[in-house]
Amino acid sequence: MLLELTHVHKRYGATVALDSASLTLNAGSVHALVGENGAGKSTLIKLLAGIVEADDGQVMLAGSPINITSPDQAFAHGLRFIHQELQVVPALSVAENIFLHQPYPNQFGRVRWRQLNRAAADVLAELGITHIYPNTTMSKLSAGDKMLVNIARTLLPHATGKPAQIFVMDEPTASLSASECERLFTVIRRLKSQGCAVLYVSHRMDEIFSICDAVTVLRDGRTVYAGTTDTTSQDELIQLMTGRSVSQHYPARETKLDEEVVLELHQAASKHVLNLNVTIQAGEIVGIAGLVGAGRSEVLRLVLGVDRLERGHIIFNGKKLSTLNPQTAWTYGLAYIPEERRSQGLILGRSISDNVSLPHLRPMSKLGVWLNPSLERQRAQILGEHVRLRARDVKQKVVNSAVATSKKCSLRGRLRSNLSCYCSTNLHAASTWQLNKIFTASSVSKVIVVWRC
Repeated sequence: MLLELTHVHKRYGATVALDSASLTLNAGSVHALVGENGAGKSTLIKLLAGIVEADDGQVMLAGSPINITSPDQAFAHGLRFIHQELQVVPALSVAENIFLHQPYPNQFGRVRWRQLNRAAADVLAELGITHIYPNTTMSKLSAGDKMLVNIARTLLPHATGKPAQIFVMDEPTASLSASECERLFTVIRRLKSQGCAVLYVSHRMDEIFSICDAVTVLRDGRTVYAGTTDTTSQDELIQLMTGRSVSQHYPARETKLDEEVVLELHQAASKHVLNLNVTIQAGEIVGIAGLVGAGRSEVLRLVLGVDRLERGHIIFNGKKLSTLNPQTAWTYGLAYIPEERRSQGLILGRSISDNVSLPHLRPMSKLGVWLNPSLERQRAQILGEHVRLRARDVKQKVVNSAVATSKKCSLRGRLRSNLSCYCSTNLHAASTWQLNKIFTASSVSKVIVVWRC
């Protein structure tokens, strides 16, 4: 046993985030941590990272109790964290990003670039990465390679000389292609062979059963299952996560397809999309599938007016749209939920209430100038109930919220009774199930959901 958490409790006001949760990691193993959005995964990771402190419970490392009260303490104990949102500086080189939190080798105040690049190459070589060059600018790398650089950064020893021994990976494949995922899995297997423990957070069942040796399931802040992956099944995990049988995981459609056509694209073309023909009826959910670079995101950019329509027609609710941009798209009744929610869809330094209100300022203000704070809070609370948002308070800053909370915040800010089309990217199964419930509860009658998968 390398790391053990027992009977951990964490509460935010009236909200119980963790309720006697437990977790055990063994050296030389990959351990999956799964659960629905809001189950407590992010809070547990924050406890390990020293971002928040538990109200009760015990953390043991290699048989000795430890108290993690800061990120630096977590680092000193050999814990490393690879987050879903890539933390890189695009304008700097790979070597500079790897040593971002470490002093650069220097002589008389001048950086020794050759030594820095050699040290970065050595760290990359530890993971078997030879195709990424230390002097390459980060902005030129793919999302998968940026993830590998983030992992390489975690291999740097602490000032005490203690090496990394526990790697926590939070949805690391969310934005990766199939080939990039396989490259990441190779690195994970290499870490495992070196005796490290990997805590792997994911919603993707095929990945869990492919690379993980054990799994812990959280539901409503409680540990409801802990065991090996070879003694359970995908159906059992889904039932443990949701509390519903697999037959209920994809429930019968609650709304019937309407014969009314909401969105039509006739020979639509942009700089990246050629001759696209699509007809979508009210109440319909449409998935856009394809390999990376096939044009899935570009289709949504065209529909939302981000990319200019060069040829063809876009007809929305029977009206041909001659000029389209994101602002007019919102006016017409089209909403977009971006893939990078926290960087593209939210203002992290502002509250949940502020973020939800942004698209709705005019109807919540007098003469378009004075915002009604009471109406703002009320609207944020009502829309939060539609998406089952779990937060201490609508005045809580988004930057302090769990990833699941920020995703729901991005979604609920775009709920509106007269919207007809929602476009999103990379929704997983839990999200599509929730969308069916959300739109029914929100009285949105002519909904189509177009998402890139």
